[in-house]
Amino acid sequence: MTSIVLYKLPSEKIYRKLVHDEKPQLFSNLKQLDGKEGFVIAPFIVSKSCPIVLLRNNQVCIREIDNYKSNDSNSAFSPSLSIGRKEYSADFRRFHAELQSGNFDKLVLSRSINIPINSQRSLENFFLEACRLYPQLFVACFDTPATGAWLMATPELLLGKSKNLWHTMALAGTMGHDTTQWSKKNILEQEHVAEYIRSCLKEHAINIDESGPYSVKAGHLQHLQTDFNFTLSNNNHLGTLLDSLHPTPAVCGLPKSEALKFIAANEHNNREYYSGFAGRLSVNGETDIYVSLRCMKIYSNHATLFAGGGLINQSSEENEWRETEAKLQTMARLIVTHNYV
Repeated sequence: MTSIVLYKLPSEKIYRKLVHDEKPQLFSNLKQLDGKEGFVIAPFIVSKSCPIVLLRNNQVCIREIDNYKSNDSNSAFSPSLSIGRKEYSADFRRFHAELQSGNFDKLVLSRSINIPINSQRSLENFFLEACRLYPQLFVACFDTPATGAWLMATPELLLGKSKNLWHTMALAGTMGHDTTQWSKKNILEQEHVAEYIRSCLKEHAINIDESGPYSVKAGHLQHLQTDFNFTLSNNNHLGTLLDSLHPTPAVCGLPKSEALKFIAANEHNNREYYSGFAGRLSVNGETDIYVSLRCMKIYSNHATLFAGGGLINQSSEENEWRETEAKLQTMARLIVTHNYV
């Protein structure tokens, strides 16, 4: 079966299409990516049903995104997003109890909803509509035998390289685009992520330069971002670095290994490739790997939309629920605006 990948870097007016007729390389550990190159797709938690996928970049074509303007009304998503509130509420109480007990500094809780879509539209058309609607985000669509079909529009860079300088970011905290004051909860949540990134880079990088935090717009939301630029001690150990960074506290929690186990055992939602990462990986060339946020898994007649939010001791269920609803709008607006229902 042929694998297809479409992706656009933030603010670019071109996109890349990769058609891969060979059997993809599958890995069970991120460290196995050391010395490897290609387009990589990784899940939140690696398993037999959700392996790490690597596609060679030997059949890439570059195409322009036309100047068509999306007719986005910015209207709220019309079908109810309140599906799964009972399960979310049970998960929230379980997660929050652990935070109040001091067992974790942060835990990320996710949810998903199923929305019917028009099966007549192609994946490429779906992808192009997302590019037009979210020009400032990294937009990617991939369909492989191992993963199924996914579409994402994400602001969070996990690992990048340009002009021999490596980059990553701490991105956390969420509020509406018309809000001006960050809450103490959001500031603390973002600092947890930034501190984790600092600790990871100390083991793998030199000449680390940090700037931020500052507010950035992502679609109809805002986040707090801290940038890190650095030099790697060994470019051949990218898989080892990714293993250290992923999953960041922005999608998992702290302490990392304990939070990962807790989420796997207690979250109703099966994340699969949501909150994993995807992008091009290169030892000597350009690297652009983004966390798989604001994404959906696409089936023949419906799509599963995913969203999540970081919980700390000060979190309230109602506020966190509303945050997930706001994040679900990224993909939901795409469906409604362009009549995919």
